[in-house]
Amino acid sequence: MPAIRNIRLSAARTRFGLVAVSVLVTAAIITLYLRRYGLSTLAVEHEAIRGWLAGDGLYAYRSPKNESGAALPPALALIVAPLTLLPLPAAGGLLALAGLAALLLSTMIIAGPVARRHGRRRGLFVLAAAGLALLAEPVRAAIGLGRPELVILALLAADLVGLRRAARVRDRSLAALLRSRRSPRGRSSRSRGGERPRRARIVHAFRAALFSGITHHASSAAHQASNAGRHLSSDAQHFSGDARHLSSDAPRASGDALHVPGDALHVPGDALHVSSDARHVSSDARHVSSDARHGESSKRSRREIEPSGNWWKRLAASGSWAGVGTGLAVTFSATALLFVGYLLVTRQRRAALTALATAALVIVGMLAVAPTETLTWYGTTMWELARPAPVSDVDNQSLAGMMARLYGFPAPPVLVWFAFGILIVAVGLIRARSAHKDGDEVAAFTLIGLTAAVAGPVTTPAESLWLLPAVLILADTGLRRRLSLRPARPSRWIRRTGTGHLAAAAVGYLLLVTAPGWALRWNVPALALILLVNALPWRQGAPAALPAGRSAPHRRAAIPLPRGG
Repeated sequence: MPAIRNIRLSAARTRFGLVAVSVLVTAAIITLYLRRYGLSTLAVEHEAIRGWLAGDGLYAYRSPKNESGAALPPALALIVAPLTLLPLPAAGGLLALAGLAALLLSTMIIAGPVARRHGRRRGLFVLAAAGLALLAEPVRAAIGLGRPELVILALLAADLVGLRRAARVRDRSLAALLRSRRSPRGRSSRSRGGERPRRARIVHAFRAALFSGITHHASSAAHQASNAGRHLSSDAQHFSGDARHLSSDAPRASGDALHVPGDALHVPGDALHVSSDARHVSSDARHVSSDARHGESSKRSRREIEPSGNWWKRLAASGSWAGVGTGLAVTFSATALLFVGYLLVTRQRRAALTALATAALVIVGMLAVAPTETLTWYGTTMWELARPAPVSDVDNQSLAGMMARLYGFPAPPVLVWFAFGILIVAVGLIRARSAHKDGDEVAAFTLIGLTAAVAGPVTTPAESLWLLPAVLILADTGLRRRLSLRPARPSRWIRRTGTGHLAAAAVGYLLLVTAPGWALRWNVPALALILLVNALPWRQGAPAALPAGRSAPHRRAAIPLPRGG
C-alpha cells in the first residue's frame, strides 16, 4: 500500500508539473504575440467605442497613423464596450484568454472524434492539437491583433455539436420506427388495415400500461393453478397405481373389483382438465406479460429519444438549438451567411431557420439599443471594403485581393470577381453537400469556411482559421488510408495517396507556422484556399440521417469528388 501511494503521489506531481509548465509556456507565448502585433486592431476599435460612448458616431473615428477606421458590427461593439474601461494591455489579455478558451472548445469539437477514431486519449490529443494550432499564423494574428475570429470559429463549431445530437436523435427515432414496423404486432395491425391511427396507438399504450400492473397477479395465479394441477395429477397417479394393484388381483376377487380401475382412470382426466386450465391461464399471463414488455420497450425507446431530466438538459441533448451559434456568427461577420446557405442546401431547415431567427433577433435588439449605428453599419459601413485596409493590400489573401494585385488596381474588376466568386461558391456548396451526405459534417463546415475565405472581399491571416481544420482533415485522411489499405497490399498509386495527404498536411502546417513573406507576395495562401475548396477530401462515415419518407437520391454529383479513405 505505501508503494502504491508513493506511485500515485509521484504521478500526481508529474501531472501538476506538466500542467504548470504548459500554463507558463502558454502565457509566455500569448505575451509574445501581444507585443509583436501590438493589438493594433483592438486599439482602433477602443478609440471608436470611446468616441461612441462620448456622443460621436461609432464609425466616425479614423486612426491618425493609416486612416483606418473601425469595422466591427454594433453587436460586437456592444460586447467589447466594457473592455474600454480597462487599459489596452489588460483588455488585450482578457480577449486573449477568451480566444484561448474558444480555441480549446473548437479543437475539442473538431479533433475529438479523430482521437477516438485512432484510439488515442481524447484529452491529451486535444491539448496537443490546440498547442500546435496556437503556433500557427492565423491564431497568432487573431490573438495579437485582438480580433474576434476565434470566438466566431467556436460559435460555428458549437453548432456542429447541435447538428450531431439532432442527427443522433433522428437516427434513434427512425430505428424505433423501423423496430415497431418489423414487430409481429405491427405487421398484424398493418395487415388488418394499414397504419394504425393515433387513437388506436394511444389505446394500445394505455392497455399495455394497464396490463403491466396485473401481470404479477396473473402470473402468481397461473403458478398456483399449475401447482394444484400437479397435485391432482399426482393423486390421480396414486389412484391409478392402486387400481392396477386391484386389477392384478382381479382373477381372485369378485366382479365388483373390476370397476375400480375404470373409476380410477377417470381421475387423471379431471386432473388433466385442471392442468390444461392452468396452462391456459399461464399462456394468458404470458400474453399479458408480453404486452407489458412491449409497453416497457416502447417507454424505453421513448426515453432514449427524449432524454429525461430538466428542460435545459433535454434541450441540450436534443440538438434543437443548432443554428444559434451560426446566427450569432452572422451578426459578428457577414461572411457567416454562407453557413446559413449551406444549411438550406443540405435541407437542415430547422437549423437554418434558427440561425436566421437568432440573427434577426439580435439585429432587432440592436435597433432598439443603438438604431443610428445599426442602420449606418448595414446601410453603408459594411459595404466599405477598404475601410480597415485597401483591398489590394498584401495581407488580403482573398480572391478579390489576389485579382486586385494581379490587375494592379486598388480594387478588383467587379464583373470578373463576381463571376469567379459565384463559381467558387457553387463548387464549395456542392462539395460540402456531398461531404454532409457521407457523414463528415466537420469537412462540410471546413469547406464552407474555406469558400467564405476565398469569396469574401477581405481575408486577412486572422480570417484564415479554417486552414487549420483542413490540415487536420488531410492528416486524418492520410492516416486512415494507410491503415485501412495496409493489409490488402494495394498498388503503388493507392499507397501514395495516403502519403500525399500526409505530405500536404505537413507542408501546409509548416507554411502556417513560418508564414514567410514570399508566400504572401506570391499569393500562396489564396492559391491554397482555392485548391482546398476544390480538392479537400472528406472522411467516409455513416450516411447522414434523412427525414422519414425520403430516400437518398441516386443521381451522381455534378463535380468530381475526391474522397478520403
